[in-house]
Amino acid sequence: MARKIQVMLDDETYRLLQELARRWARNKNFVVREALRRFADRKRVEGALTEILGKRHALKAMEVGIAALTAGRLVPHERVVKGIRRRASRSPRM
Repeated sequence: MARKIQVMLDDETYRLLQELARRWARNKNFVVREALRRFADRKRVEGALTEILGKRHALKAMEVGIAALTAGRLVPHERVVKGIRRRASRSPRM
């Protein structure tokens, strides 16, 4: 089902829309639909890349942690928590 919408464009964007429609021998509706589809596709790709890069970042962090563990440079969790609580109890409350 097609839906009709109204969009406000500045003069430069409207001229671009007309030119694209003329070049492709299609109408302005086609250009707007295609632009929206391509925009959505691009956002999906950007989201996937962000997810992949995030996983790489997490993998690198795990590798660094494993190397620290192997080298004996890790601080036990309980010791970290005690240190945080000790500092929190010494800081002035607001």
